[in-house]
Amino acid sequence: MKYRVTKRSCSVFFLMLLNACVFGATTNTWTQSTESDFSKGTTQNVSVSNKGEIRLAPRIEVVAGLKSAFVWSMAADLQNRVFAGTGDPGVVYLIKDGSEAVELFKSPELYIQSLATDTSGNLYAGTAPRGIIYKINTRGEASVFCNLPVSYIWDMSFDNNSNLFAATGNDGILFKISPDGIPSVFLIHRRPISLTCCMTGMTISMWAQNRMVWCIK
Repeated sequence: MKYRVTKRSCSVFFLMLLNACVFGATTNTWTQSTESDFSKGTTQNVSVSNKGEIRLAPRIEVVAGLKSAFVWSMAADLQNRVFAGTGDPGVVYLIKDGSEAVELFKSPELYIQSLATDTSGNLYAGTAPRGIIYKINTRGEASVFCNLPVSYIWDMSFDNNSNLFAATGNDGILFKISPDGIPSVFLIHRRPISLTCCMTGMTISMWAQNRMVWCIK
């Protein structure tokens, strides 16, 4: 027996097959709203906040020329020059054009743990493990600014009167250093790890079993 296939019969068969596929599929919906939800996937050129908000991610560029194992600190001056404190060895780099690191100061210390700049463009480098603060002027010349009786200088910040505050460890001493490099004990409490000085005062983050933030005016 011979069957004759026509265009009409092919069209009917195709419609029957399409109808079966349509009724055989279901629609699934789901909601992703938390950071953990998005972490299961792969993001590209976006960042996800801890609240689940999606935003365009900042541009990431590799900085060439860093020869130290770790970058411990970074700072910028009023001319928007960016500096990086590194270790081991303890070297301060100037990052040029946002992509190349040039050695600015090679210290005899192991680590440059903190950096700060004053209004005159001088750079200050807090080091470990001998607690020496170096001053690097605008010509790149370095000298010892202050020698503190501590092992670690976690952070530094200037107030409006050009006093340099240094958060140190292990004994949790916050030093106030005058513009001519004379230190005095400003506060002793656990372990201060970060400082922020502003027009209205100073914010200090303390490391303890429960982290504390103090505001001193």
